[in-house]
Amino acid sequence: MKPLLNLSVLLVLSFSALATEQVPDIFIYNNNKLIITDTPPEILGRYLPVEVENKIRSGQKGYSTACYRGYIATWRLRNDSLFLVKLERFPRGILQLSDYFPNQCSENGVFAQWFNSIIRVC
Repeated sequence: MKPLLNLSVLLVLSFSALATEQVPDIFIYNNNKLIITDTPPEILGRYLPVEVENKIRSGQKGYSTACYRGYIATWRLRNDSLFLVKLERFPRGILQLSDYFPNQCSENGVFAQWFNSIIRVC
């Protein structure tokens, strides 16, 4: 029994060591471009309605293990408010925010009223 348990633990650890690092989301602060170091880097994914996430993924023409979520989000902090300013389909393609957030777009982007946590950047 003990050798079987040891083998199971070894297999689990070896598979997790082979995981692909995910492409980070981007954070713009005072015109400085930073990367979000949260793992997974999904500020948007935590709050994104399922139908919007499905719509983003439905037009995907490629797939990469480096970006399971299928997009890279760019965020900007303006006057203590967080805005989604750009969505890029991964591996390539710009998504129009108005197609996914039709009633929430402004000249600043999509105000992330749902977000009230810490963002770790470097």
